Amino acid sequence: MTTTNRITIDLPHPNTRNAEAFLNSWEEPFIQAQDGTNTFVFISAVSQTKIALQFFNSYEEANSFGMKHYHPDSEKRRWGINGALLFVVSGDNANKISSLISHFAGRE
Repeated sequence: MTTTNRITIDLPHPNTRNAEAFLNSWEEPFIQAQDGTNTFVFISAVSQTKIALQFFNSYEEANSFGMKHYHPDSEKRRWGINGALLFVVSGDNANKISSLISHFAGRE
């Protein structure tokens, strides 16, 4: 993989480097679509699968936010947590959503 299209996230957070590694190692390349204070949105260049990353201060804070705003999952949107990182994956291809959500969940 070339470094010219590598995703970097400019945020001093303990989960930033893992998020970059997950984005840069998935089967499709990503384009950054939006960034905010603690929220970053990326869209895959091939299937248009979208992932929104939200960085929190703790797992509990991320989980509480996810349960309030994204629960329950749907066919076109799923969410998960890795550390204090909440990730929401959406798109039209259920297989791509499942692949990306699993990729970001990592090995716990």
